[in-house]
Amino acid sequence: MGLFHVLTMPRFYYRGDNFVPRAECGNLLNTGKLGIDYSQRNMLHDLFKEEGRYFYRNDARQELYSKYGIGYTLLYMVPLWAEKRHSGKLDILCLTPSQLVFLNIYNVLFTLLSTVYFYQIVSLYTSKSWQKIAFILLSYYTTFLWHYLRSPTVEVYQLLPFLGFYYHMACFLRKSRISLRQDAKIWKHLFMAVCFVGILLSLKLFFGLLFIVIGALATTVPGWGSLRHAVKGAYGNLSEFKYHYLLYMVLPLFLFVAFVLTVNHYKFGSIFQTGYGQWLPGESKTPATGTAKEKMHAPHALESKKHEKSE
Repeated sequence: MGLFHVLTMPRFYYRGDNFVPRAECGNLLNTGKLGIDYSQRNMLHDLFKEEGRYFYRNDARQELYSKYGIGYTLLYMVPLWAEKRHSGKLDILCLTPSQLVFLNIYNVLFTLLSTVYFYQIVSLYTSKSWQKIAFILLSYYTTFLWHYLRSPTVEVYQLLPFLGFYYHMACFLRKSRISLRQDAKIWKHLFMAVCFVGILLSLKLFFGLLFIVIGALATTVPGWGSLRHAVKGAYGNLSEFKYHYLLYMVLPLFLFVAFVLTVNHYKFGSIFQTGYGQWLPGESKTPATGTAKEKMHAPHALESKKHEKSE
């Protein structure tokens, strides 16, 4: 599977959202800080032609920040670091052929790791190897998932943590279905499920809804009797295993939420700001560097060298 994905790698960049966290990550590797200084905006080409569509403008810091989750920025560290080591330099918005190769290889790695978890999930429902393999292949290559596994975009990074969440949550619920015990192996599944959702939260905030799912299932399903006694059962589980819930569920949840909110405060000026509030479709405004009327005219990020020379 890995060889097949290597041989079918795309030979071009997918323009769009993925450019933004990559630019922020490139700036982090080059300068050691998240914010892209307004003076560097020409290197971003026309990615903020519409104000707020891709970047959040922080006038107090005179910096631009990716409006997307910090998780994407951090996940791009590996392929961008590889490009910097290979080329000896790294543009904020790097579009070199070698960078595309590193991104494609990174996608293959995520695909293989996702497949490991996918196989474990399917193994919970069938013991026949041919059924496991057939289900995975059908899921990959007869759905739009095949596109995301190949394209150097951000969607592939959501697959692995979501599969990890599902597998570990399913294992916890299955092993605690009859009765919840103090076995550390059981509780580690709950811990891993929370951590994977925490990673998802750092990518997109709406994944935080899965914390509610975890809390509801982790407290009601163990020792499940009937729907009528679900609340009573949850109260009993919380009373008997409160320290386990605090250690394996509440603590990691709190740490991930605190991390995301801290980053939001740093980038956007408030823990309640998501970064999406500045997008005004149809308007073309650029960051001010002293005057609000300053305009920017930058070439399209994917224009050919020939076209750039002709200008």
